Amino acid sequence: MGIFNKTVLERVKGIIGISEDPKNEKEIEKKIAKLESGKSLFKHPITSFNRTNYNNQELDVLSVKILVVSRERTYGNAFLDKLLEIGLKKACLLSYEEAKSYIKSEHPSLIFVLLEESQLEWCELFSYVEAVAQTRDIPFVCINRAANEDTVLEALNIGVADCWHWSMSKLELQARVKNILSRSQREINTFRGTLTDLPLPDLLQMLERCHKTGVLVLKRGSQYGKIYFRNGRVVDADYDRWAAETAFYKMINWIDGVFRFELEEGKLQDKIAIPVQSLLMESMRRKDEQNKIVHSLPDPNGIFCFSPAATFSEMPVSQYFPQIVLLFNGERRLAECLANLDMEIEALQLVLELYQRGLIVSQKELEAMPGQTEYLAS
Repeated sequence: MGIFNKTVLERVKGIIGISEDPKNEKEIEKKIAKLESGKSLFKHPITSFNRTNYNNQELDVLSVKILVVSRERTYGNAFLDKLLEIGLKKACLLSYEEAKSYIKSEHPSLIFVLLEESQLEWCELFSYVEAVAQTRDIPFVCINRAANEDTVLEALNIGVADCWHWSMSKLELQARVKNILSRSQREINTFRGTLTDLPLPDLLQMLERCHKTGVLVLKRGSQYGKIYFRNGRVVDADYDRWAAETAFYKMINWIDGVFRFELEEGKLQDKIAIPVQSLLMESMRRKDEQNKIVHSLPDPNGIFCFSPAATFSEMPVSQYFPQIVLLFNGERRLAECLANLDMEIEALQLVLELYQRGLIVSQKELEAMPGQTEYLAS
């Protein structure tokens, strides 16, 4: 199959609309090259709005559509006046009931919601915007007029683009609007899709073959990670508290979620020196080893704890041991304990060793031990 194996080629053809003729391998390369121009590769792209290119324009001549959503008309109109003052002539104010149909038909470039509103209302609207493929990339900004800090933090944790204070000056508002619209425009010029349509291993091999430099951003629910490329090589990764190869192995098994690849020439440190194919093979080996260890352990729904006969002198030295002591306290199912250990192979191996040596026992085994009544009571 040349540069692509058959599986990858078939998946790519189905996603970016290539005929069955095998000579169209070069057509794939041409379509991937469209990354540079910002054109969509998909038959049904996630981002399909037509927004104004305003990178080099003054804000007062922008023709972008701005939606302000508020049930409190007084405050809504006051914020609308602020937007009109800085030149956003196509800003409009709607209620929550009107907002959804407007978003669906007009695809505004930016959505503002006042946070003094009922939390349920703005959360539902944000969920609606996120759930629709054609609207999920519209920046959703909350304006904090009267909300407490907890509400602001919750909004940011849910995933809104930003939270701004009501009392900002005209110049600050102007700068913030221009900045978020510019960022949004840059995000349009990215290669994006879903991991359901294009599985992560296939995507990585495609970026490797095309010698791309940039950042692959992955999102699955509230989980968020990045894989960095230079000339098609994976050079680093970030996910939660992990980095480099560990972060890569944590994300490689994601089978759902969304991705975007941002062309970027940033200064990257080479923390990973393993080819993509070798990384994929190692991830498969690690997955097999995880499954083997888990299958060697007893009922995952059983409750486990340390044996009262165990002594610390018998315990193996490991960085995971203190966490295991806290988890296996007779109150959690085995599956829950393993999940809290993030299914780390080294931690799983330690749990298996402790179980095989009789240092960790099930609740049933503990009940059968002499003197267990006094131990359980303590």
